[in-house]
Amino acid sequence: QLLGMLALMSHIHACILAALEDDMRENSFGSAMQRYYESFRWAFNLIALGATENAQGEERPFRIYIFEMVTACERLVAATIFGGWAVTKAITILHEEMRFKSLQLSAMRFFRHNNLSVETQIQVVYSLLETRAAQIMQRNFKQLMSENVPEELRRAVSE
Repeated sequence: QLLGMLALMSHIHACILAALEDDMRENSFGSAMQRYYESFRWAFNLIALGATENAQGEERPFRIYIFEMVTACERLVAATIFGGWAVTKAITILHEEMRFKSLQLSAMRFFRHNNLSVETQIQVVYSLLETRAAQIMQRNFKQLMSENVPEELRRAVSE
C-alpha cells in the first residue's frame, strides 16, 4: 500500500513538474515517455528521499524550487501524521499492558494478604494470562469478521 501510494504521489508530482517545465512540447511519443520517466524519477526521489539529482552547474527555475519546497512540506505533514498515529498506537498498547500488570499486582497483593498457597496463586495468574489471550483472540476474530468477511459468510459462521 505504501509503495502504491508513493507511486501515485510520484505520478501526480511528475505531471505537475511537466506542467511547470519550460519546454513541454515533444515531437514523438518516445521522447515524451522519456521526459515522463525523468519527471517521475525526480518526483519519486523528492518524495521518498527528499533529494533530487541535478546536473553539475544546472540551475532550476524558481517555480521548480517552490515546487520542491511544497513537496518538502507535504513530506513533513505526512511524517507528522504517521508519527502521531505511531505514538498513539504505542501509548494504547502500553496502557493496556500497564492495566494488565496492575491487575496482576493487585491480585498478587490480595493473595499475599489472605495467605493463599503458592499453587493457587500460580493457577490464578495463569488463568489471568489465558483469559487475556482468549479476549485478544476474540477481539481480533470480531474485527476480522466485521471488516473482511462478506455478510453471507458471516451469517453462515455465526449460525
